[in-house]
Amino acid sequence: MKKTDKYMFLVNKLDFFKKVPLFYELKDEQIKHILQVMEVENFGQNEYVMREGTIGNKMFILLEGQVEISKSLILPEWLPVFNKQEKTLLHFSDSDHPFFG
Repeated sequence: MKKTDKYMFLVNKLDFFKKVPLFYELKDEQIKHILQVMEVENFGQNEYVMREGTIGNKMFILLEGQVEISKSLILPEWLPVFNKQEKTLLHFSDSDHPFFG
C-alpha cells in the first residue's frame, strides 16, 4: 500500500480516531496531521503485538479486531499445574477504541 493510500485509508476512519480517548480534545485537522505519520500494521490471530519485558518504541491503536493483554505467571513448583501460565488481564475490541504501547 502506497503512503498516500495508507493516509486515505486512515482519513476515512477519522470518525473512529475521534473516539480514541487520546484524541478527544483534538480538532479534525490536528488528527489528520498525526495520521500523516502513522503506519498501518496487520497482525494475525494469536500473533504477539508486543511482549512483556521488551522495550517498545511504538504506540498502537486497534482499528479492527480484538486484542488481549496477558501476563506471564511463574507459579511455585509444588502447585499441581504447569510451572508457567498466561493470565489474561484485559480484552479489547475495536469498539473500545483502545491504544497501548
